Amino acid sequence: MKSIFPIAMLIAGLGICSVAHASDDAANRAATIKSMSGKVDVLREESSLAANEGMELFKQDVIRTADDASAGVCFVDGSRMSLGPNSELIVENYAFEPQSGENVFDVYLRQGTSVYSSGHIGKMTPESIRIATPQTVLSVRGTKMLIPVK
Repeated sequence: MKSIFPIAMLIAGLGICSVAHASDDAANRAATIKSMSGKVDVLREESSLAANEGMELFKQDVIRTADDASAGVCFVDGSRMSLGPNSELIVENYAFEPQSGENVFDVYLRQGTSVYSSGHIGKMTPESIRIATPQTVLSVRGTKMLIPVK
């Protein structure tokens, strides 16, 4: 039962995302922290910030969860990633441009566990999605996946 609990928390943390439209004002905005529990930090430009629900995330942000923490992240296109305990996710590059189709979803899961659920980028340009880990690079051709990294 103990091994099922973290996965259930990850899936519950996904929550419901509302899709935002890209604008010039938010060119570098990639996502929002929709839910979290425990200690979650965001590393941005060499500063460590205590995360909170509703916090906007940008390209190059690093999201870290502590031993007993989790976070639900909703990207601008409606894609969702949930991070389990002891996870670290880097938003390497992100762009959602539905009119031109020039979409990029490029993240690096350095450690921990994540559940991914695709949004509009996965439907429009699935080849634009790249989820890397220290051992592999994943391409998305479906809609959901569980990604453990040790």
